[in-house]
Amino acid sequence: MKTLAKTTIAGMVGRLPWGARRTILETLIRQFSPENVFADFCRTPQMRGLTVVGENGFVEGPIGDRIVIWRYAARGTWASATVNLFREFFTPQTSGTFIDIGANVGLSLLPIAKLGTVACHAFEPEPENFRFLRRNVLTAGVSPRCQLHQVALFDKSGEIDFAVSALNAGAHRITAAADGLEDHHWRTIKVKAYSLDSYLQTEKLASPLGIKIDAEGGEAAILRGGRNMLSRAGLLIFEFSPSTIHRVGADGREFTRFLRDNFREATIYSDDAGITDIQFKNIEAATAEMERLMTDPAVGSRYFDIAARK
Repeated sequence: MKTLAKTTIAGMVGRLPWGARRTILETLIRQFSPENVFADFCRTPQMRGLTVVGENGFVEGPIGDRIVIWRYAARGTWASATVNLFREFFTPQTSGTFIDIGANVGLSLLPIAKLGTVACHAFEPEPENFRFLRRNVLTAGVSPRCQLHQVALFDKSGEIDFAVSALNAGAHRITAAADGLEDHHWRTIKVKAYSLDSYLQTEKLASPLGIKIDAEGGEAAILRGGRNMLSRAGLLIFEFSPSTIHRVGADGREFTRFLRDNFREATIYSDDAGITDIQFKNIEAATAEMERLMTDPAVGSRYFDIAARK
């Protein structure tokens, strides 16, 4: 019956004048949003990528992604508050190292690499994202300053399960025992994983060191496998989600203890909120707020960004 209904509707629409068909299309786009219409109806084996332009220039991403590349297209920017913090951190320096863990297609990496004085390391384990990351770095002309690593960072070395979202290219993640991948669109692949401390040697990296982590729940494992490197960062920014911490069975106090032991001040903000004025607090006050958020049921599935500096 569904096939018959689709065939009948298609035949009726096909006989309508062009203006009427255009009106139907515009109505569908308004109702379902451009990203959903484009991803559902324009993706073919021959069309794998979508190129958009913004403050980072031309950037290409997966055509089926409904979040990352479309937000960049709509706003012309990406993670402005986070990028500006790193720009301010590196700009007075004549050298430095930026480590981007969970680089996706490079939207946070490109503006830092374009500073021209910073050596960059970008980690992205998902194969399709990595292909676009490599293309975007080449297109931007910053490949001499960027080393790209198609591996996951974890608390140990080996091969691990990695869950891939069909709808959000920024939501791919290492699976955990407590994971409930109820979304039938998810598939699982195997990726190589290493601990940060075993993969990069701190003494070979130019100072100062800035590190960004966006790993969809992998942050606790990255912390356990990279304490030495992370403790040397002059600026550390990572995604913080109480519900994700609980989902993967991590202890959120790992983060707060680590921050208190290694940083002087921190702030909690949301890059999606479009804020421009970020105020840092002393580390005790900031980590106390983090611990409050971890036990507040009203937080739900909200994500925050934590920036900590020496």
